[in-house]
Amino acid sequence: MPGAGVSQLEREDIIIDTKPLLVAALKEGIQLHRTKKDSLLVGMAALFLLVVLAPSAEGKNTLRCTVVDEAGNLVQKGGEMVLQSISTAKEWKQKTNDKGIVEFKGLNDGSYQLRGNLPGFLIATSAPIELAGNQVESCQHTLPSVEFYNALLQGALQAADQKKFAEAEQKGKQAVALSPQEGVAYYALALTYAAQGKTEEAVAAAEKAAQFDPEKFKDAVAQVRIESLRAQAYAATEKLDFPAALGIYEKILSIAPNNATVYFDIALVYGNQQKFDESLKAIDKAIELDPERPQYQQMKIRLQDLYLKSMDEALELPK
Repeated sequence: MPGAGVSQLEREDIIIDTKPLLVAALKEGIQLHRTKKDSLLVGMAALFLLVVLAPSAEGKNTLRCTVVDEAGNLVQKGGEMVLQSISTAKEWKQKTNDKGIVEFKGLNDGSYQLRGNLPGFLIATSAPIELAGNQVESCQHTLPSVEFYNALLQGALQAADQKKFAEAEQKGKQAVALSPQEGVAYYALALTYAAQGKTEEAVAAAEKAAQFDPEKFKDAVAQVRIESLRAQAYAATEKLDFPAALGIYEKILSIAPNNATVYFDIALVYGNQQKFDESLKAIDKAIELDPERPQYQQMKIRLQDLYLKSMDEALELPK
């Protein structure tokens, strides 16, 4: 009967006709199960391919680092070091051996950073360390002692105060190199630039300080910019270029309109030109903003004396 079924010949023809489809399906990764036996064979084959072809999840890289202090001396045995994956933030902790070496095994390919966790030393996070290809990677990591680091920063600031700018910059840059993630190092370097009137360099270093320690150095950029401009104004005053100095002080006041020190400096510039009216106005503003500063009161008395003396000289009749 038509439509009642399919003859044996017709079924065989269908099976034969579907073989190309089966081959194509297998090529496309589609599992077709014709019998339980075929299904089992296909499953075992797939499992075999999975075992053979799938990459191992276990990393085989090893990082072996020698840890030293600022003088190149090995750190003490048992010092804890922390390795962190940059991509996953996962951490591993190991301790140094009697040769100052710390070793991390079984690491996947990727970028890592090493830091210290030793009493009396800075954390000192390393630059990124790249691991790949199931290799053993070696490095040397420096942990500056807190005592040495503080002395280095103080030395940079003292050298800047003494106008030993080359020495100040060298020490500031050394502090940054020893611990690139310490905001205070960038701030010290910023101050050495500011003392020379290098505004762009000072601001860039201050921005780095704020980046690494925003709570402590959130106002550092404005402060450093002001100090750098003041250094430029001082240089102009020493050259007796009073208009240039006053122009720079006006820039500072646009940043910090209530800076008493700037008004004190302006009073000195006008005083050096014997413009005592303007000088006394500026010193009065400084006193208004910071009435507890005795230097301001003393300077006002001195300016008043100079003003009266200039008036007496002006009123003196020729003989």
